[in-house]
Amino acid sequence: MSAFTEEMLKSMANVERTRAERAHAVLTRFSAEEKEQLLKDFHPDYKDKGFRVLKTGANKGSKVPAELAELLEGKSRVEGLNLDLSAPDYETDVLIIGGGGPVLLPRLKLRLAERKSSLPRNCAWATPTR
Repeated sequence: MSAFTEEMLKSMANVERTRAERAHAVLTRFSAEEKEQLLKDFHPDYKDKGFRVLKTGANKGSKVPAELAELLEGKSRVEGLNLDLSAPDYETDVLIIGGGGPVLLPRLKLRLAERKSSLPRNCAWATPTR
């Protein structure tokens, strides 16, 4: 039994069959206009669908994903709660939201620069850096 699907095997056979032809092919570079059109047609960051302009805040006027705009402009989740902000539980220079490997390098760089960074407690391996 192969680890590859039938479709993958056909694709690999096609790559082998056309390798010599492609090895000597001269590829022309896209013009700036062609690149821009390709990005507009296929790259999600260049499509207007799913994005909107922020109406308020420090980044007012910036185009952001609609989900982020909803969070930034949405109703406060702490409004009306009796919070004592005079004595915070943690103090940080940077709050890192998210997790996994991509977080480790920026966090290490912050640590080496003697900056405090914190990860929310719901990350299984997160511990505040003080």
